[in-house]
Amino acid sequence: MKVMIVYDIENEIMCSKKINNSILSMLLKYKHNVELFNISKENIKTCDGCVGCWIKTPGECVKKNDLLNKINNNLINSDLVIFITAIIFGQYSSVMKNVIDRFIPNVLPFFVKRNGIMIHPERYNKYPFQILIGYGDDLTNEEKDTFITLTSGKYNKSFNKVFVTDTFNECEYILNEIRYCLEGAV
Repeated sequence: MKVMIVYDIENEIMCSKKINNSILSMLLKYKHNVELFNISKENIKTCDGCVGCWIKTPGECVKKNDLLNKINNNLINSDLVIFITAIIFGQYSSVMKNVIDRFIPNVLPFFVKRNGIMIHPERYNKYPFQILIGYGDDLTNEEKDTFITLTSGKYNKSFNKVFVTDTFNECEYILNEIRYCLEGAV
């Protein structure tokens, strides 16, 4: 199984360290092909909205020598992708938002209506199983609800599972879910 992990340790806490270390240990145990991207060390530029990825270089951002083209290529060719980010005011970190906003080459420029919502159709036939893990210290219920509302359900269909954690007990549940995915249930 090919696994990609995109993580941002800019606002790391004890819980996120446990998740990162445990996931890496599991991946070593199962001997999966793993690609790690620590985006907090990179200068991830925002999407310019130029739509060049749809017109000039279909499926690829026009910004060359940019880490996002490598991440996008790995995403499409992975079986499982895990995103790990701090929750800041109910949303992913600004660096993670730049990464996710730059996934627009993975969809087509047209619109279709599905379940009463206008969306861009998929560019590719196969996409990986995607897990988003948001963490934070002392998250309010409003921050958790906002994160889940904005990253799952009708507003965002790309994540198959979304988890929010601010306690070690929740970390164990998330790790069990990931273990299940790594054992081939994806």
